[in-house]
Amino acid sequence: FQKACMEKINRLPPTVKRSDWEDHVNGLLIDMVETGSIQEATEDVSTTGRFIDLLEDFTTHLQQALDKEEILMGKPWHDDEGNVWFRLKDLTAHLKRNNFTELSRPKIIQRIRQRNGKDKPVNIKGRSQRVWIMPRFKAQEEPFKLPDTLEENEAPF
Repeated sequence: FQKACMEKINRLPPTVKRSDWEDHVNGLLIDMVETGSIQEATEDVSTTGRFIDLLEDFTTHLQQALDKEEILMGKPWHDDEGNVWFRLKDLTAHLKRNNFTELSRPKIIQRIRQRNGKDKPVNIKGRSQRVWIMPRFKAQEEPFKLPDTLEENEAPF
């Protein structure tokens, strides 16, 4: 706090006893709650929410494997039982490309397990691979509405 004051107002405020400072901050927080100044953040703003969005992008919206062997190419594969299979290193590469570094590898695994994901060693093209299998995200069933076609000489805008 003192450093921030020095940077903003070029003054060093006196040091306050820790208990007095905590009482002051708690009083301010109580006032903010009572007046409605504090609002809960939506789920997609949280670290877990952002991770789930990127996990859904990786398993649903990016290029998908046509068969299980393409998992070796870094693509997620959807089986006939409603599950998606992928390697953890491919997911973490996707997270890194999207500048998501908030979760460590164990925390990523924990979040996958919370979505009923399980790891399984499988043999693909003679290579032993550890893949993660989890229920796939609900796919969009309704098509997007396309704009009406333009007449032959009509400008698009």
